[in-house]
Amino acid sequence: MYKFTPNDVFFNTVETNPQYSISLYKNQAYINNQIDESPNKPAGVLSVYGTDNYVTASGNWFVLGKTFSGGDVTLNEITYSQAAITASIQRSFISKSADGYDEEYTTAKAPFKLLSLGNTINYYKPFNSIYDLDYFLISSSVAFNKPIPNYLPATSTEKIKPKTDINMIEIPSMFYGGNINPGSVDLQFYITGTLAARAQDINLNGQLIQTTGSTTGDVIGVVLYNEGVILITGSTSLNTSITDYYIQPTASGGTAVLAQPKWIYFGSYQNITSTPIVSSSYILNFEGKHVVPTLTMLAHANKNDLNWSNNPSYLETGSYENYLAVTNSANYIENSQLSIKNTVSSSFANYSASFKPQTFINTVGIYDEEGDLIAIAKVANPVRKTNEQDYTFKLRIDL
Repeated sequence: MYKFTPNDVFFNTVETNPQYSISLYKNQAYINNQIDESPNKPAGVLSVYGTDNYVTASGNWFVLGKTFSGGDVTLNEITYSQAAITASIQRSFISKSADGYDEEYTTAKAPFKLLSLGNTINYYKPFNSIYDLDYFLISSSVAFNKPIPNYLPATSTEKIKPKTDINMIEIPSMFYGGNINPGSVDLQFYITGTLAARAQDINLNGQLIQTTGSTTGDVIGVVLYNEGVILITGSTSLNTSITDYYIQPTASGGTAVLAQPKWIYFGSYQNITSTPIVSSSYILNFEGKHVVPTLTMLAHANKNDLNWSNNPSYLETGSYENYLAVTNSANYIENSQLSIKNTVSSSFANYSASFKPQTFINTVGIYDEEGDLIAIAKVANPVRKTNEQDYTFKLRIDL
């Protein structure tokens, strides 16, 4: 057992930048063009563990006890089920009306989501003047001089008053990690399969500026990079000759409304009624930033060290039985005449090359100060270790 020196242990960080392209069309979402990754993980979702962790077991699979009857063994039947933990891109919509917002077409709790972002939106104000809650709401609709709990309506008749329809795209942190990289958000609005408009943060200041389409140069929304939220307010028509059922009710008994394509309808791909959105599709591109702290350890196998093995195959056949010469309450003496197997390869058939001590390292164990094994590192193929050769194994673990 060897002890790490201060020069053998390093703490550092690794930055990863996961890239995603989310395609949305007709009640389906696709991540990086993948339809699905398993039967239990449909398209458009990420799993907490990155794999399908949905487990169902039933029937006589596990023996929790045995019952003997007439010589037969009966297994106790159990049932176990664990659903996969997933996350997906969400869209919330606030439909402006004369008295505030239309509840029939406003996503449940969307106004309160916007209010909860009030301080966050104002935090970004030094980057751009559009980062201001006043940009989205009529000031008289919210008591800004009161504590946050008083922002919420005191009665069922009180409502916030948005200045326009507001489209909120919510990206879970599972996708991007620490934050979304500034300038990486790219929105693409397709109509009948043709790119009609595109918006990007070309100035790296959070403003989404339309770079393609009839209203090129317009600011259509902002991005909250640390929170994974996109707020879209662009209400200019992108195509006056096309209409679709972008405005969907929040309940199945409601009526979908035809409208011309606009940025406020970006990501409207799900229909709750029998009138689907068929003319439009959308692509959302972005890049995340995830900083992972890591621990790097250098494990040294020096010359003339690690030249013994407790594996029975290390000795000649029949020698292992004579491993101990004497063992009793007073003595424990190993046999000094054990015959080590010659594993040095020869280029000739049925011939052994001259003996040289050598071992094969396939595992490195990490122990704590108490001598308890806390980690194991395995190599892809055993490493041949001779007395003349030294090795250093570089081990790294994400913290």
